[in-house]
Amino acid sequence: MTCTTLPPSADTDSRPSDIPAGRFAVVAHDAGAANQIFSWLSSGDLDPDQAIFALAGPALTLAHQFGFDGTNYSVEHAVSESGWVLTGTGWQTDHEKSAMSAARRCGKKCVAVLDHWVNYRPRFHFCDEGSVEIDELWVVDSEAARIAEEEIPGAEIRRMPGRYLERQIAEVKSAPHRGRILFLMEPVRDAWGMVGVGEAGEFAAFRFFLQCLEDSSAAVGDITIRPHPSDPENKYTLLTDHQIYKITVDSTRSLSSALSEADCVVGLNSYAMVVALAAGRKVYCALPPQAPACVLPHAGIMDLRSVSFCV
Repeated sequence: MTCTTLPPSADTDSRPSDIPAGRFAVVAHDAGAANQIFSWLSSGDLDPDQAIFALAGPALTLAHQFGFDGTNYSVEHAVSESGWVLTGTGWQTDHEKSAMSAARRCGKKCVAVLDHWVNYRPRFHFCDEGSVEIDELWVVDSEAARIAEEEIPGAEIRRMPGRYLERQIAEVKSAPHRGRILFLMEPVRDAWGMVGVGEAGEFAAFRFFLQCLEDSSAAVGDITIRPHPSDPENKYTLLTDHQIYKITVDSTRSLSSALSEADCVVGLNSYAMVVALAAGRKVYCALPPQAPACVLPHAGIMDLRSVSFCV
């Protein structure tokens, strides 16, 4: 097992010499890894002039937000024209997995970014080819490094700077102290065996959260639902109709702006909960009693199944 750590102050003039030089493909679909990769490119940890983009889904939208508005190629073209490949690890899309497979066929070095703390092994299976061979895994914190060592023994792991987290924290303002709550949505695709509920788990989690609010008698202000980047428009409109609380849905603001308006943050297993925690917000997990435990290994995230809500 090899684990390499970049110095926290790495910049354009101090890129690690052991990161491959020359042109490289940037392949991403999911927002998590895309945010990490674009932050490294923006901070100079990677040379943006050497990047050949093959983006899809939320990653393509994020590229424009980060200012990477150049040509976007197919996965096949990006891999063929590059010396090595840097890819995200979205486990429910084939976009990034196809890049891993193409890199292996071409004999090119493939580096995969782990942006979360769950489902590591399924991220590296492509169709019927079995486990895709990855040359190096990049993570941004000690928790992810530990989990990667346990789930993918023998892998070469590099801990990269957490530029995305640094950037988000720097942009978050002090808490407004108005009792405002930000609810971070994410698609669950599971009702956890809740017979008769007839709705996806994220809706059940939100209703569980509302029940916890009512039971707590906390002085709550406005509640804002922040959709996941992959959520379709108007998905949560029905949840805004409530007799007690003022609930709105807002997907227009940046995460840092949304966090700046909130005193408390509630979610399920979202990376944004980690950002909120690092920014000094109270963070609650709203997974209902029938659901599995929160996968986030970070101390400080409170479980509404075992603690009372308090602004």
